[in-house]
Order: sequence, then structure tokens, then C-alpha cells
Amino acid sequence: DPWHLFFALFVNVGKINLFWQHDAIKLKVMVENYAMHEKAAIKHLAIDTHGKISHHTLSVNARIDEDINVRLTATGGINRKTPWQSTRWNGQFTELSDTGRLPVQLLEPAAFSGSAQSVSLDAARFSVSNGFIHIGQLHWMPQSWKTRGDFSGITLLPGMQPVSGQSNLQLGGYWNFTSGAQLTGSLRIQRERGDWHLPGDIPQPLGLEKLQLQATAQQGNLTGELELSSQLAGTVAAHVTLPLKQSAGGWSFADKAALHGNVAARISNLKWLNAILGDGIHTNGQL
Repeated sequence: DPWHLFFALFVNVGKINLFWQHDAIKLKVMVENYAMHEKAAIKHLAIDTHGKISHHTLSVNARIDEDINVRLTATGGINRKTPWQSTRWNGQFTELSDTGRLPVQLLEPAAFSGSAQSVSLDAARFSVSNGFIHIGQLHWMPQSWKTRGDFSGITLLPGMQPVSGQSNLQLGGYWNFTSGAQLTGSLRIQRERGDWHLPGDIPQPLGLEKLQLQATAQQGNLTGELELSSQLAGTVAAHVTLPLKQSAGGWSFADKAALHGNVAARISNLKWLNAILGDGIHTNGQL
């Protein structure tokens, strides 16, 4: 007789139903109101898988807190002839979206493969906050990882209406990192267009002309560089270097590490800080 497996597992967070017969599989998972930690809670989670072990469809619908709704659909399978310790899922994401504060949507199917030894995602393109992010490569192994990609037109505060005829601030840039015995690579974020407005009854534009942030990892250090030019705030150029350390959790800054850097600023009027500091503090003058 064929092997039938059907069970329902009730726990304090939900219900699991699984049917498995030869190569056929059907899995349903339901979770309601599960607090992951103090700052995030799963309000609803539904996972559905149907098809064959060698080729099936996986769909996930999740609502996290009150404003994040995630949808994922993937198709793929596992080669049943592969030894268990080498089992790998190969397939593609056909849908991936998030309707939170920064809306995200997969624009075209993206190849994906994963096992206990490695995870790979290649050539994935997403629309994000009126712009796009292109992941050229994402590859993970227990002792190393590497990733590269670029982005453009990412709008900060996409839900806000532009003020004074100016578009909201839009950012672009790229990243390219490799992690092994050392962390090497760089990240650049720069203003492409638009302006940033200070809060207040009448939002005040900064008059941004240049905004660029560069982070570079090499020879055990992380170097950060900031360049800012604004009609209202003036100009700022900063450079800082911190030593890195590696642990089981990844890369971080060394404890009690010395910080090396310099800042050059020319600010013609400090009044613009009043909108940030609030009614209790008033500033004026130059720097």
C-alpha cells in the first residue's frame, strides 16, 4: 500500500496540515497573532504548498504588525534521487511583494536555489518606492557570502506630496561586497534628484545640490565618506575609519576601537536646525 501521512498539529500559534503520498505533497500552515519579539508581531501567516516533491508551487501570505503585507509565490522542486545531506531546492520566485511603507514588488521571475550548504539568488529586479533595485548576485555559504547590485529612483517618504514644486528626494547607487576571511567591497548612495524638506507647519526645503555617501571595506577597516551641499545648510565633508571584527553573527565594529576621521563644514546659517530641535531650543549663527 502507498505510504499516507496526514496529521494536524495544533500549537499556540496555529495549525499545520500535511499530506504526502509517493511524489505528491500538500502542505498548509496557518498562524495567527504570534509575537516574534517586542517590536514585531505576525498578525496572520498562511503557507500553501501543492504538487510533487520534484515540482511544486509554494505560496506565502503574511501580515506583520498593521502595515506590512507580504506575498510570495515560488515554483520548483527537489531531486528525490539526491542524497538527503545534499538535498537542494531549485526553482524561481514568480511573485514577491510587500505593501509596507516602502512598497516592494518583484518585476520578473528570479532563479533561486537553496540548501543547508548554500543559497543563491541571481538577476532579481524589484520595484521599490517608485524606483528599482537590481540584485545582480546574492550567494551565501556558511563561511562566506557575496552580493552585488544597483538601485535608482528610490523615493524617500513616497507617500508624501511634493512641496514647492520640488519632487521628493530620490536616491541611487550600487553595492558590491565579498565576505570570507576579510570583508571587501563598497556601497555608494547618492542623490539623483529632488529635495528634502524639514518638518514644520510650512515645510522648508534644504535646497540639496549634492548628497553622497560612500562606504568601503578593505584591509580590516570600514571607511565612510559623506559629501553634502545644500543652499540652506551649507556644505559638509566627512571621512571616518573604523576597524572591523568578525564573529559568528557576522561583521561588526571592534569593541573600544579608535575612530579616525575628520569633518569639514561650512554652515552659513544655523536657523534651519530649529525645525529639527523643536520649540524648546533655538539656534542662530554660523559654523
